[in-house]
Amino acid sequence: MPKEIIELSYSSGTMSKEPYSFRVLNTSPSPGHGSVSQQFTNIIEAENKSPIAVNAYPARIMMPFQCVFIDTYLSLSVFTRALNYAALEGALTLVAAQPLFLADVLTQILVQAGENALPKTLLMTLGGYPLPLSLETYMASLMERFSSVTFIMAYGVAEVDAGLLVSLGRDERGRHVFSPRSGEVRYAVGPDGRLKIGLGAEKPLFDTGDYAEVLGDSRLIISPNPKRYAEDTLRLLDTWDNDTWRRRTGFLVRSGDSQPRFQLRKGIAPLSKDEVEFWDFCRMTDFCWTKKPDWS
Repeated sequence: MPKEIIELSYSSGTMSKEPYSFRVLNTSPSPGHGSVSQQFTNIIEAENKSPIAVNAYPARIMMPFQCVFIDTYLSLSVFTRALNYAALEGALTLVAAQPLFLADVLTQILVQAGENALPKTLLMTLGGYPLPLSLETYMASLMERFSSVTFIMAYGVAEVDAGLLVSLGRDERGRHVFSPRSGEVRYAVGPDGRLKIGLGAEKPLFDTGDYAEVLGDSRLIISPNPKRYAEDTLRLLDTWDNDTWRRRTGFLVRSGDSQPRFQLRKGIAPLSKDEVEFWDFCRMTDFCWTKKPDWS
């Protein structure tokens, strides 16, 4: 594999949907695997060719390993072409995204997808907020006829770095089990369960506002701050089946102490009073795919 990062870009001005109609923006040396977990490194190095990294996250992602890098800028068209290109190249493909945006674009592109819609091997790296097990199950059901998919959950804080802790699996209760991505990551859990985290020995640990349970062997379970992500809301989302996720985006709105109302995907009509048509929800709220859902 080449020890470099090759960055590709699809033009926003072209009407072409061809997966190979890109230009090479930049070629730069790879910084190496220093900020990637060993499990993740093992997956990448098992491949015989350079992986393709597709960024659908609402922030710039720096890839710490050699790859072909494509930033989608959260464009459905560019995302679709990037995955088509990766499928035609036959490369291991990493997708970085937030859960609800990824679920929506997969719902749109896989309804009438052809055989090259997705690469054969996908690493779906998600972060930004919790990933309900029911949503992971829904996305896996969409992709199962196209790809072998591994879901990776990354945990970080903007004040320190992204992806400080990484989860490649869940425990018997469906909770993500996290491990530090490298020996540089330090964390501490206080008597009240509060999680602090840092990078390197020189800097103080940062209070994340979340809580954690240490399992041993540097593994831990993270419980998000209930002021941001309430347990009853997360439990409710985990009761949704695939048909419910196919209809709803996962964004919701509450008025005072009233029951939540749920945004529907584009083109779906409400079946009950707790469902809101996509554009009506946008008019009611400051909805944007780059914002985190209000699950408080």
